[in-house]
Amino acid sequence: MNAVAPGIIDTPMVRDGFAAQFDALVEGAALRIPLGRLGKPEDVAAVIAFLLSPGAAFVTGALIPITGCIEILSPLSTIAKGA
Repeated sequence: MNAVAPGIIDTPMVRDGFAAQFDALVEGAALRIPLGRLGKPEDVAAVIAFLLSPGAAFVTGALIPITGCIEILSPLSTIAKGA
């Protein structure tokens, strides 16, 4: 079994959930997400399409983050390291 773990993806639900703060979220993403943007549904779909393809036939037990690499800058990274 494989799984995907999306980060903050620009969807209608995220836009509605953040409402008035959405523009600030996008600006913050440029600073906090190493790739400089929120994820897009197409980013998630591409990984899922790969996992469903013959090219992933030997991929097992994988949890694939789709986060723009935010986890390397996350405060949780420093907490886990005891910093």
